[in-house]
Amino acid sequence: MNSKLCLPVIKAWRLMRTLIALLLCCVSLNALFLSRAFAQGLPGEMQIIELEGKKIHYWSPETARKAPLVVFSHAFTSCVTDIKFLARALAQDGFWVAAVNHKDSACGNRKAAYMKPVAPFMEPDKWDDKTYADRRDDINDLLGAMVKSDVFLKHVNFEHVGLMGHSLGGYVAMGMGGAWESWKTHDIKAVVAFSPHVLPYLDKKTLGSISVPIMYQGGTRDNLVTPDLKKPDGVYAQTHPDKYLVIFDGADHFAWMDKTPAFHASIVSYTLAFFDYYLKGNASAGKLLIEKLNDVNALYYDNRMGKVDLPKEKPAAEKPARKH
Repeated sequence: MNSKLCLPVIKAWRLMRTLIALLLCCVSLNALFLSRAFAQGLPGEMQIIELEGKKIHYWSPETARKAPLVVFSHAFTSCVTDIKFLARALAQDGFWVAAVNHKDSACGNRKAAYMKPVAPFMEPDKWDDKTYADRRDDINDLLGAMVKSDVFLKHVNFEHVGLMGHSLGGYVAMGMGGAWESWKTHDIKAVVAFSPHVLPYLDKKTLGSISVPIMYQGGTRDNLVTPDLKKPDGVYAQTHPDKYLVIFDGADHFAWMDKTPAFHASIVSYTLAFFDYYLKGNASAGKLLIEKLNDVNALYYDNRMGKVDLPKEKPAAEKPARKH
């Protein structure tokens, strides 16, 4: 072959080989950067990734070892960003935190602000295990997508998954902890329910089916939920150990949202201690679980460390006999 004709071919081949090498190098560096970003994390900073059509919000811990995961379910017409203070604290404590916006979320959806619940909240007889099952599916889909992701699989300990939820999200967390038998999943090892919607479970008498450690949190001004948590035949009483009920003095139904910070420090303290104890196996966190903080009106628990019962219901005073 003519050497003059061959020279351009050789140059073109060398150029192509160089370009391929550069491309492979960029791909490799990008994968390395992504892996390090997940491994080292940005504690306290919310990040977003789309997996299998799901936009997942997550907070990563600063650790190279596999860490437990806590999944969050938001309140009705709320969104994942309403509890950033707690997600940040969990990530800084060594947990992965992940959440998705459910379809009733008002974040980026103005119409959701006028959305009515699929069943009236005050009519529990109209609720069953099909009510808001789409939220349960959101959590299962989130976990399924994360497990299939090589990077998450490398850094998340899916054998130690906790679930927390606020209001309607608390209803979801309780349901997946066993309150709805058909929702129960072995992926969930511990549950924290912040002022959860509980009337359907009281109505159907399914609370005895909760099979994981659970902490309920309420407030003395949370008049819609907390009375049902603490009454003698209520939610806490019907739940099997290990169980906890923390009632904050003066907290209302919105105390667990970013915009109402008065009780954030104590909410973080109890929630971290609970997940540290049950997901990390940190025995020293158990002492924090049974410590009554200054802004706590009442703390009840029944676990391997001991028991503090609900106060017994006072017998009704007898009416004096009428004189004839």
